[in-house]
Amino acid sequence: MSRMRLDAANIEKILHEDEIEGEECSEIEDYLEIDEHDSNSCQSSEEDCTEFVSSNPVPTSDNLFHRRTDLDNVPLKYIRQGHYLSKNGAVKWNIEEPPRSVRTRSHNIITERPGPINEAKDAQTSLECWVLMYPDNVLEQVVVYTKYVLLLLLLCIYITAIQNKFQRERDCLPTDLIELKALLGLLYYFGKLRGAHLNTNDFWATDGTGSDICIATMSRQRFHFLLRCLRFDDINTRQQRRQSDKLAAIRDFFTGFVTRIKKHYCLGDTVTIDEKLEPFRGRCPFRQYMPNKPARYGIKIFVLADSRTYYTAEMEIYARKQNAGPFDVSNKPLDLVKRMVESIKDSHRNVVMDNWFTSFPLITELYENYGLTVLGTLRKNKPEIPPVFTSTKGREPKSTYFGFQPNCTLLSYAPKKGKVVLLVSTMHHDATIDPDTGDKFKPNMITDYNM
Repeated sequence: MSRMRLDAANIEKILHEDEIEGEECSEIEDYLEIDEHDSNSCQSSEEDCTEFVSSNPVPTSDNLFHRRTDLDNVPLKYIRQGHYLSKNGAVKWNIEEPPRSVRTRSHNIITERPGPINEAKDAQTSLECWVLMYPDNVLEQVVVYTKYVLLLLLLCIYITAIQNKFQRERDCLPTDLIELKALLGLLYYFGKLRGAHLNTNDFWATDGTGSDICIATMSRQRFHFLLRCLRFDDINTRQQRRQSDKLAAIRDFFTGFVTRIKKHYCLGDTVTIDEKLEPFRGRCPFRQYMPNKPARYGIKIFVLADSRTYYTAEMEIYARKQNAGPFDVSNKPLDLVKRMVESIKDSHRNVVMDNWFTSFPLITELYENYGLTVLGTLRKNKPEIPPVFTSTKGREPKSTYFGFQPNCTLLSYAPKKGKVVLLVSTMHHDATIDPDTGDKFKPNMITDYNM
């Protein structure tokens, strides 16, 4: 009996020890999860970036249930070492994703509601919106400048030669606000009809084929005369201002317009910075030739716009190198982008841009000092990119390489054989593949960029 009681006691003791060991294991596992969470918050600095790299990454609870198919095409040597090394050998890009936090990252939280603001909230018609951008006091100033030019033409010594070009004397008379609005209305009308390259004789034809709107508004001679005399600044002081500003002829009008478009609209969570070419073949010291654009010749304008509604909120005309003065600013991509995003600083918006603008110093500057994230394409010559990301040798089509840092993600996608696309983002922090892209297996970063 005593032997049986001893065995029972031993059995009970063993079972009790197993329970204690089981509790100790669960406590250790809980501690590891908490430690993993703490390490995420500690790795926000660049110094901790290299410490995040592990030669033998420990699987977390997330990737136990989520198998990353993008790793199937990654060379085995990189998986073993756990990171990619940049071309200059100074930057390590981790293969493992950063620990996923339950809370939304602060840089992805937007506190502003997009849409019309201030007086624009009460605007009901297109005309009411237009008046907000071009108020009467601004147009009255244009009328004053234009009137002055008209008077100069009437008083100059070749006034007789000019008047001979017009059938009626009233074609040379001064203008007013109503006529200026009528002139702008005709320009909008021609734009709607895509008539930029049509002969104005066709619009003022009196054989029944012309436009009644044009004929009823003003004569063709008056239309051309007003366009010739239209001015947006004081010509008496232009030469002095032009010594330090190539945009002196339109500087005040253009700056005021940009201020008003920012005043009446709140941008959404994603904006785009890009360039546009306004077609122009006239005389201009900063006219650009861009063979990849439809018009090829024109004025280059840098634009910041809402990615969803396409509303333009910031513009800067490229005037090349300015003379010494307040308008002598740097045209480098980093300095240009910083000027463009000044109005949305610390708003936690995401800025999308192409590879002409994107660089690692830029995305770091916007993330740390401007409170903005960046999603952009990259050129292959950046020293921070690992060589394997740009190489097409042995690369499988539709394959993706991801490189991670605590606050930055680098991506290399091969859409077809012999070609790779490089993107970098401070908004994305995982290797998610968009299921809606089917057998193309495009990452979310690419679908968001093409949005």
